[in-house]
Amino acid sequence: MTNNYYNVSRWRGSVYKLVWRELAAYLMVYFALNLAYRFAFTEAQQKLFIKIRCYLAGHSASVPLTFAMSFYVGLVVKRWWEQYRLLPWPDTLALFASAAIPGTTDERGRLMRRNIVRYAVLAYVITLKQVSIRVKKRFPTLQHIVDAGIMLESEKKIVEMMDERSPMSKYWMPLVWATNIINRARRESLISSDQVVQTLLVELSDIRRRLGSLISYDTVCVPLVYTQLFHLFNRNSKSVDFLV
Repeated sequence: MTNNYYNVSRWRGSVYKLVWRELAAYLMVYFALNLAYRFAFTEAQQKLFIKIRCYLAGHSASVPLTFAMSFYVGLVVKRWWEQYRLLPWPDTLALFASAAIPGTTDERGRLMRRNIVRYAVLAYVITLKQVSIRVKKRFPTLQHIVDAGIMLESEKKIVEMMDERSPMSKYWMPLVWATNIINRARRESLISSDQVVQTLLVELSDIRRRLGSLISYDTVCVPLVYTQLFHLFNRNSKSVDFLV
């Protein structure tokens, strides 16, 4: 019960933080109209106000505001949940790489395993830089990623060179590098069979698919016209509520 009260009363990320300004403005306008009706309007103005109120009350009931809000909110929540489900987890790739390239004393095998996972994390960070404000603040430039130990200086130069050729996202480049390491490990017999290689490549492909879908969600948003229509519809409804 205590946790429920805590969650309801939280300010950061809460609905109160988002709507308190609009709520304050709504209450100010409401009480201003109420006081004006009671103390400033003449009898004729009060009768006109009542007629307008009755007219708006009769027509506002025919507007399916609840349906429109539920549809819009449902669409937004669905997009948010689907984006969360698309977040890849490099843990699975790390487990596969550890099993595919065994050995604790072989320095080359250890470096290959580490770089495969590092490239997956690097692709993750490059993607989240585009879709997450917090990650963008944490890694505003490629140099910050290098300083964090996720990218090498030589890799940074390659990405910058590719950025000069094309402005498109380069999240896929680290996954290509990871694929090259897997193929090299197979040629050097550090990976025992082609089936193991396929397992690793399928996992890398799934990570690429998920990251690409996240970028697509960020690029293709809810149509602006629909968002504007919903907010206009909602604001007009609240304006009518002042009088009803």
